[in-house]
Amino acid sequence: MNCEVNFLEVEKNNAKNMSRRDKHWAATMSQMEVFYLN
Repeated sequence: MNCEVNFLEVEKNNAKNMSRRDKHWAATMSQMEVFYLN
């Protein structure tokens, strides 16, 4: 199973149908990206 591909599919689905929980998850992932990049 390719986790990276699955993650990208999840991202696409979240962008199409953004529930409150998906928005929270996306925000958390963005904060994690910033944390790891900095």
